[in-house]
Amino acid sequence: AGSASRVYYAEATRGEANGAQSYTGFLPTPVFSETGLYHDQPFSLTITCDAPDATIHYTLDGSEPTEASPVYTGPLAIQENTPVRAKAFGGGLLSSDVATATYLFEPPHTLPVVCLSAQSDDWDAMYSVTERKLRVEKPGHFAYYETDGALGTAFGCGLRASGSSTLLARQKSVAVFLRGAYGQSETNYPFFTDSDVTVFSSLVLRNSGQDRDKARLRDSFFSKAVKGLNMEYAETRLVIVYVNGQYWGIYDLNENQNEDYMAAHYGVDPDAVDIIRRNIEALAGRNSENKRVRAWALATDTSNPDKYAEYIQWVDPDYFIDYLIAQTYFANGDMFNQKYWRSQDYTVRWRPVYYDLDLALSSSSPTRNILPNYFNAEGIPSQDGSLTNMDLYVGLRKNPDWCLAFGERYVYVVYNQFDPDRLTAILDDMVNQLRPEMQRHIQRWGAPSSMEKWEKEVAELRECLQARQSYALKYLQREFDFTDEQMAQWEQAAKAAAAKEYAARKGIVEEVAQEENAPLSGVSERPFCKGRNYDPDRYAPKSMEE
Repeated sequence: AGSASRVYYAEATRGEANGAQSYTGFLPTPVFSETGLYHDQPFSLTITCDAPDATIHYTLDGSEPTEASPVYTGPLAIQENTPVRAKAFGGGLLSSDVATATYLFEPPHTLPVVCLSAQSDDWDAMYSVTERKLRVEKPGHFAYYETDGALGTAFGCGLRASGSSTLLARQKSVAVFLRGAYGQSETNYPFFTDSDVTVFSSLVLRNSGQDRDKARLRDSFFSKAVKGLNMEYAETRLVIVYVNGQYWGIYDLNENQNEDYMAAHYGVDPDAVDIIRRNIEALAGRNSENKRVRAWALATDTSNPDKYAEYIQWVDPDYFIDYLIAQTYFANGDMFNQKYWRSQDYTVRWRPVYYDLDLALSSSSPTRNILPNYFNAEGIPSQDGSLTNMDLYVGLRKNPDWCLAFGERYVYVVYNQFDPDRLTAILDDMVNQLRPEMQRHIQRWGAPSSMEKWEKEVAELRECLQARQSYALKYLQREFDFTDEQMAQWEQAAKAAAAKEYAARKGIVEEVAQEENAPLSGVSERPFCKGRNYDPDRYAPKSMEE
């Protein structure tokens, strides 16, 4: 008997007989003679395919080539911003993958560039949506170029408008999905500096949300500010986006905080996680367990140590503490937009997801206090009348030991991670990246309204960060009725810990002396936990500089 050989079919026919026409393989992907992004002179582009009988079809508008597209017969003259896509057909084989490149006749940008390519009617259908429930996913292509114009990575993808109220904006956020149907289900590329995660199944290009006409950096800035804490934050970086060769402005390239994010960071099964939005909507998995734990938190006296121990089998107190510190210190006005997640086997307990930060310190006022809202057992109504429940926080608040741990940790974070000089350094780093690109972005979208408006918004945020510390500590003390002695002792411990850590980083081996040898009342002996990708040297407070 002859040996069987593998064949391929042009279309899947699941549950039905295969088509009559089969193929022994795929044509090789066409190759472009030029791969660089930036050009200052017209050039001739040669396209080749390592299959002599293949016919190459190409497009110059971002659409995927078909056999009806122009046939490549010789070098193409490229003299303006152009997306070029090519596909090989014929030769008795299935058609090739699509080769895609974008060429820009622009002064080089000071930020990395993302080039999106898609058929124009697909892009319009995806991008024109103004209601969340009407969002659609359309095929496209994503290419990421480093600042020097070298191609970093590229892949076929699905594109979908992202956000809720910001779907009404002219410049929309766009989610990017890798799926097998588009050619690959993940990409391995180090988009984000100092991150351990390099494999991604989805990404988000965010328009900076409701801060887009103000400082245009809050969402990304407040994510960077918490790096090193116990937080489910998104890695982020600034990029320039082009769509089919057309300038589309500044975006934040972010991790997508969905089940793929959980799998990448914690190794959990993405099909066995629950992600809950606004206490009700299950974005992944189911919401029944979240509802059970919430009800239990409200009905149970967690001041009892045994009941509290039972509660924290389901809820991660360290992650709730750091999340609550960040949300309240930065007075995130969008506290209603909450997400929680867990692995269904409870190897990862319920944790809040830190996202949607465009309204943090939104008025650049250092005096806002939202801390009491998180302990309201009745919930907090939003502008549309819906209720955001705070049940999980209420369950924690009833335990006095948790309250002490929260107070101690809050003071530590305020004097270390949220040291005003450290936060200002992060802000200034972002501003310096944005400033060379802002004028053109403003010209494209009219938001912010002018460079002067943007500089004013940034300056006001900087002043707010410098003034925020004293107000936040006052609100903390008032909410929990901590004594002046407790606050002073926690402050002393926080500053001593910072000095000791700084000395250790600089190779100083001697111990940092404590002003008093007596143990500090109300200060736990457990070390302060540090979250993922902790980097104490980056943006060190000026007060600790040599």
